[in-house]
Amino acid sequence: MNLNNMIRAKRIIIICFLILCAFTTKGQSEKLEKVVIMSHVEKEGQVQLRWAPGDPIFWKYSNKYGYVIERYLVSVNGKLQKETKKVILTKTALKPLPLEQWREPSENNKYAAIAAEALYGDTFEVDSKSTDIMSMVNMARELENRYSFALFSADKSFKVAQMMGLALKDSLLNNAAGYLYRVYANTPPSVAKSDTASVYVEAGKITPLPKIVMAKGTFQQKEVELTWPQKMYKGIYTSYVIEKAINSASEFTPINDLPFTSISKSASREPENAYYMDTIPQIGIPYYYRIKGVNPFGFSGPYSDTICVETYTKFTTKPTITSATVVDNKQVVVKWDFPVEYNMLSKGFRVMVSTSIRSNYKQINTELIKPHIREFTITNPNRVNYIVVEAIDGGNNNYSSMPQMALLKDLVPPAEPVGLLGTVDSLGNVKLKWTPNTDNDLLGYRVYFANSPNDEYSQITKEALTNATFNYKVPLNTLNNFIYFKVQAIDQSFNRSLMSDYSKVVKPDTIPPTTPVIVVAEYVNGAVYIKWHKSYSNDIKAEYLLRYNNSLKPDTILRVFGGSQEYSDANITDGQKYRYTVVAKDNSNNFSRNPIVVAVKIPKKDISIKNPFTAVADRVQNQILLEWRYSKTNSVYIYRAEAEGKYRMIKTITGSENSFADKNVKLNTTYKYRLRATLTNGTNTKMSDEVVVKF
Repeated sequence: MNLNNMIRAKRIIIICFLILCAFTTKGQSEKLEKVVIMSHVEKEGQVQLRWAPGDPIFWKYSNKYGYVIERYLVSVNGKLQKETKKVILTKTALKPLPLEQWREPSENNKYAAIAAEALYGDTFEVDSKSTDIMSMVNMARELENRYSFALFSADKSFKVAQMMGLALKDSLLNNAAGYLYRVYANTPPSVAKSDTASVYVEAGKITPLPKIVMAKGTFQQKEVELTWPQKMYKGIYTSYVIEKAINSASEFTPINDLPFTSISKSASREPENAYYMDTIPQIGIPYYYRIKGVNPFGFSGPYSDTICVETYTKFTTKPTITSATVVDNKQVVVKWDFPVEYNMLSKGFRVMVSTSIRSNYKQINTELIKPHIREFTITNPNRVNYIVVEAIDGGNNNYSSMPQMALLKDLVPPAEPVGLLGTVDSLGNVKLKWTPNTDNDLLGYRVYFANSPNDEYSQITKEALTNATFNYKVPLNTLNNFIYFKVQAIDQSFNRSLMSDYSKVVKPDTIPPTTPVIVVAEYVNGAVYIKWHKSYSNDIKAEYLLRYNNSLKPDTILRVFGGSQEYSDANITDGQKYRYTVVAKDNSNNFSRNPIVVAVKIPKKDISIKNPFTAVADRVQNQILLEWRYSKTNSVYIYRAEAEGKYRMIKTITGSENSFADKNVKLNTTYKYRLRATLTNGTNTKMSDEVVVKF
């Protein structure tokens, strides 16, 4: 559908909705009795309508007061009409014909007779004052039966539906026009308020009826069961015509005089499929069927695909094996009994063999054994053979004999298992796997282990393994590092194969190595010298010298060692404290525990004062003024000596001051000064150069 057609269809739907709303907005909260309607375009310009009331009581009232049918012109050539003029198609309300007009049609039309009886048949009356509850129940059931059979007859015959006031044919319509039809019962509101049913019809659009699909036929004893999905055609077909042909699909005739209707046992649950059982006069020949649907207007759809059903005689007995003889321990000759009268009805025999009595039977004859033969030779038997003979009837159904066992002597052991591999995880879980044996009489495998490849192997499996895998948990708290496994195959005669080659499994090492011990840790020549004794474990992969700065965990790995047990750490800072430890790692990546930690304090170094200071005699003020330009100092220490005397500290200057006036001086005296500072990082400077002043 193109865009214009989609828009046009939407507009038509809106117009129809507005027309319906114009008649239904009043009294929406009141209960309305239901009416359903459907339409069918018989020919271009001819529309057939069918409707029905929703329940038995409303049907009774509708028969008395009749139905009103209205028609509205909605569109012409796909264009919506500006005015939707109403046309009432019923001059008077449409009601069932009176009883006298039913007599003649009822003689020739079965459904007319049923409808007339439902409308006008004798009834028993119940006194409205009676307290007999069962009488009232029976009256209600009678009305429901009348209602059901009346609508059933209307569905089967459009003419009968017209006579009942439930159908109308509207002719001489515009083929290019679309019409909206409305139907409602003409019941007074005081009796029953009728809902309005509506349907939109394009007078020139003839919709083909669908073909019945997925129809099947199944042969049963003297009967053929036909099935088809009737729920798929709900609202389209109300009955079906079933035709049959015998021996060839050429001359079909209806099975019944009237179309078949599938009746549900439950009113609330409609079955998915329709079923029809056809009794056949003769078995052994093919029967052909085809089905077509019939709608409520009396029109038939196309035939289904032809269904072919082969019929046959079912056997009442099964083959009986009389012997299963082993010949030269290489072949088995099987003989059986089966009635000869079935030879002409049987397709032949199958011989089935299994090594288990309950399952896995396989056919060993490539073609069916002819029906008159009662013997077969198994040329390549198993050691243990459970044999079943099946007879096949004309419908490919099989009739199986009881199993018969034939046992060959087995003197040949199975092949030696190969491809044994073993893996183990850190918890000691061992997984073994190997290549499955191809021996057809294999019973299973046994698994053995030893702590040395040349030791005697011990069996660890209690029962024969059926799969070529095995899981085992090995203890880890033993002194040996390896464990060895072998596998042996066993057949159903308990013959044992040779042991497989061993698989060597390395047990996981969960024991940490011994801890290395630091024996020397000292500051020498600007570096920290570390020396230690290595771990005494014999599976050491590496040793790690770790250094702690200020954290609880080592933040620097100085070096990974393979052999040497000493190291000089020159990457240090004066005044810092460092802690050292050594840990060992073995081949299983286990690390030594409880490492021994030693600490080394790096001494602070004095530094030279880069900026000199001055000392000037001021005889006016009777003082010697000292000035300096040091930065980032916490303290400045001033030392003085007289003439050849010793230096002694005379003053400590803290903070940011950069001068000092020495007033404790005498004339004609020589003074010598030196300065030393403590920096903000805690480092002490060296003593400054000497400055001499004569005062």
